Amino acid sequence: MFYTIREWLHRNNVLSNRLYALIAINVVVFLSGILLNIIELIARGPHVMWVESLQRFFGMPGDARVFLTRPWGIVTSLFVHQDVFHILFNMLFVYVFGNIFSFYLGHRRILWLYLFGGMSGCLLYLIGSHVLPQMGDISKTYCIGASAAATAIMVATAYKFPDQEIRLLLLGNVKIKYIVLVVLFMDFLAVSRMAANTGGHVAHIGGGIYGLVYIVLLNRGIDLSDFPKAIGAFFKQLFGKKVITPPKRYASMSVKVTRSQESTRAPRANAAREDDFQERLDAILDKIRLNGYGSLTTEEKNFLFEAGNRM
Repeated sequence: MFYTIREWLHRNNVLSNRLYALIAINVVVFLSGILLNIIELIARGPHVMWVESLQRFFGMPGDARVFLTRPWGIVTSLFVHQDVFHILFNMLFVYVFGNIFSFYLGHRRILWLYLFGGMSGCLLYLIGSHVLPQMGDISKTYCIGASAAATAIMVATAYKFPDQEIRLLLLGNVKIKYIVLVVLFMDFLAVSRMAANTGGHVAHIGGGIYGLVYIVLLNRGIDLSDFPKAIGAFFKQLFGKKVITPPKRYASMSVKVTRSQESTRAPRANAAREDDFQERLDAILDKIRLNGYGSLTTEEKNFLFEAGNRM
């Protein structure tokens, strides 16, 4: 059974594609909660609140003092959901808009957009809990769900590709910029009217703000997704193996190196292959813009997926 699941994950690129991996993690966590709920009902009865206690433990606290004792909530809360409809709609938005984003910009960036967007939503929720009285008693409130992360992906995708269309039931093809504008309008309206789940709507706005900032900076050549890589490189250089400098008496010694013709041809061959790769990628993207993704052949789709992994 486990081999079959692993084979299915590998065949559908679930583990190599970070978008699918994020969705898979959310689903596994949610199913684990359901299993725990069933065990709790059988073993202890309906009055035991194991699942609710775990949701509170891994959720994002509304009280800054509690957050200092449970700082992991700013990340773990992004993978915990309340019920079926909660995770269903969140993962639907993540999948639809995340596929558009990953298709053009590569799935490497989607991971950090999800995480940093969700964390930004959590931080704004924490601030709002201390500023907005309609959010209730901060000592009893906490935030869970991927809604802020989903909103970050939606806003970033809609700002970058506003005229991309999605087919909606009963409405037909709708440009994603209009979908995102409606979602954001409902969030701001809910906060202004002090509606139920005000804290959740505040978190959505926080995620949307990060998505907007992220894509604006990306258009200017600043990729916030490279920030974690830069931090990792810094610590690797700081704590990695030191390069030993040869003694000065050997510094003046020169070594004659003879390069073969093959070694000089290698960079040229690599450059030519890179040019061919880029030309083919541009041709496929032009074909999509003119005729849609469905017009691609299986070979072109596989090439496009491999290109996304290289980005």
